[in-house]
Amino acid sequence: MHKCHNQSAMHKTESLTKMLEQDILAGKFRPGEKLPSIRQLMEIYSLSKGTVERSIEALCKRGFLEKRAGSGSFVTDRGVFDETIEPGSVTVFCPRYGCFSEQIKTSMFVQILMGIREAANGRTELSSICSLGADPLKITSKQMEYANSNSAGIIFVGEYDAANPFLDLRVPAVGAFMCNNCDNRMSLLNLDAWDGAEKAVSYFRQRGAKHIVVVRNSQPIFAERAKIFAWLWQEQGGSYEFRDIADMKTLFPDEYFFFASDSMANETLQRSGTQINPLNICALDGKFQFNPEYLQFPTYAVDWQEFGKSMFEEMCRRIKNPGSPVRKIQVSGHFVIPEGQK
Repeated sequence: MHKCHNQSAMHKTESLTKMLEQDILAGKFRPGEKLPSIRQLMEIYSLSKGTVERSIEALCKRGFLEKRAGSGSFVTDRGVFDETIEPGSVTVFCPRYGCFSEQIKTSMFVQILMGIREAANGRTELSSICSLGADPLKITSKQMEYANSNSAGIIFVGEYDAANPFLDLRVPAVGAFMCNNCDNRMSLLNLDAWDGAEKAVSYFRQRGAKHIVVVRNSQPIFAERAKIFAWLWQEQGGSYEFRDIADMKTLFPDEYFFFASDSMANETLQRSGTQINPLNICALDGKFQFNPEYLQFPTYAVDWQEFGKSMFEEMCRRIKNPGSPVRKIQVSGHFVIPEGQK
């Protein structure tokens, strides 16, 4: 009985710790901001004082929080993005969430970071560097030099090849949402665009669609996704037209749309205000599954926390075998039609 009680308390502590960590990563609690008091957290989550205290202690040890005598617990800069790299650590480049115009766009990155942190737990140090300035994907030469000089390996989470076509890499590297492997110096993990496109083609054929508007932007990974879908759709005898996201101002209710990213679809529908049948839309990424504020339409979804774990495992392989060839890993998902749209 005593053992079961301890396991239950441990589970509650781990659950709260994970929730608070995810809130910090997502920007709900920002660097320098005070966390709600222990009593407030007890009321918010209906947990005991001991559970909340253990969770705060765990986050302090991980560097996410610091206690200030008589004042409470505060979010640290180190817990989100740390520009002081521990020698031998794995450095993670990820956009600073506040740089995005929509907080929704950060959720997938948060999921991936949670997966990376979980896979790295107790195995190695992680240091994180944000991208500075107006462009959330821009890496400065100082940041790159610092990462090369102090890291065992570097992970890039984001479309960094769009803003940095010539990354100077001198340590093993792994990237997500990128097409450029930097002259065979970086392993790449991406959503399986072929599988996603095939499932989208099959879906549109079942809907009886003839012509598809294929929406993309200039970033290489999304341009590639759009091109794959268009080629497969044409192979099935359908017609299509490309449109850039910037040109998606006027939509017609009887059109069918394939979006290279859920974010593009979400942004377009919210901006246009046009009443489009959600079943006439297909997109990639599956963001609505972990963000309840996201618009719902058929999508190709991936478990992004598992994706993050796979990134870290590939990073470990590259570090242990520095002479081994880089890999292009396509992560398969599943096609999802929201319950309310079926």
